[in-house]
Amino acid sequence: MNKRFNYLTLSLIVMIQCAMSLTLRAQHASAGLWVGEVTLNAVNEATGAVGDSNTYEFNDPEVPTATSDAAYLRLILHVDGAGKVSLLKSVAIVVDEDSGETLLITDPTLYASYPGVAKRIASAFYDFSDENGLTKNTQELNGELEPPKTVSGEITLAASAPTNPFMHKQHPDHVEGYDIRRVITMTVADLSFAGYGVSRLSGIYQEEIFGLHKPLGAGKDVGLKTKGTFTLN
Repeated sequence: MNKRFNYLTLSLIVMIQCAMSLTLRAQHASAGLWVGEVTLNAVNEATGAVGDSNTYEFNDPEVPTATSDAAYLRLILHVDGAGKVSLLKSVAIVVDEDSGETLLITDPTLYASYPGVAKRIASAFYDFSDENGLTKNTQELNGELEPPKTVSGEITLAASAPTNPFMHKQHPDHVEGYDIRRVITMTVADLSFAGYGVSRLSGIYQEEIFGLHKPLGAGKDVGLKTKGTFTLN
């Protein structure tokens, strides 16, 4: 075979391998740990009031009503190298004493394997479990965390979960609880820089909760809806 052909073929193979290697190592633009806050300032109305016609009047349950005050929820998300987004209850940031590498640990049972100083970040506002009521610490979401895209998903707290509010110790009259299902949607509107090398994502947050109240609307298929904004650093 022609030596020049061999050389060109070898060069082409090397170039392809290098391109594949760079592709495999490429990180998603939003890869990393994101911690921030949700600000809720609207909720749909679950009850009516007596109006001018002396009958109960209800606002459209599909449309959240602005509130006089706001609720603030800590939000923790992680995006892996491929862009997969996960909602976290908690995460520990540790430095491996052997490699010096910074690690993110989401499994509390592994804490003892990494002695030394660590920082733990947690949120009490997102509680979820598997179908058997066993607690979970991470929940994969759909979509991409970058503007102008949307991240969405669902978390469920099983009726048998020990942290289900219907099964709380202060509610001994509840023989059994209800599954609490939360449908979350985050529309990313903006990417900015907060300074000191920190990126900031912000957008619109919407959530619909089922299981805490009887379904609303004419079709009895509307949950408790809330809306606001989110900011992540």
